[in-house]
Amino acid sequence: MRKQIIAVSVLAALTGCASMTRETRSEEFAFQAINALDVLQTERIAHSHGRWDERGGYAIAGQYPKPSSVALLGVGYAALHLGLTAEMSAGNVPQGIIRGWEVVTIAGVTFCVVHNRTLGITIHGRF
Repeated sequence: MRKQIIAVSVLAALTGCASMTRETRSEEFAFQAINALDVLQTERIAHSHGRWDERGGYAIAGQYPKPSSVALLGVGYAALHLGLTAEMSAGNVPQGIIRGWEVVTIAGVTFCVVHNRTLGITIHGRF
């Protein structure tokens, strides 16, 4: 499942970039990569047998989400972010607003990844 999550995130970032500036493309790749890390960490929560619980954006799937729900939501978040970014880029939205969107969303998902790591949640290894 991990390889599929990473592959879908990379493909999502590649497919919607035609209307984006070089800067926005770079920011979108950053978001997609960090989002993939968050998905992989959340997948670890799903397999933790109660050691950790989900309290972030994936809590929509429950406190102890199923791995399939995590993957589905991760792909959904990636596609939604890419779609909104591509739509803004194609719709003549000022670059400053697009940049603000990217900065805020990258910061948000980075916070989640760092917070998960401080709790001991990695993307590999044994429990």
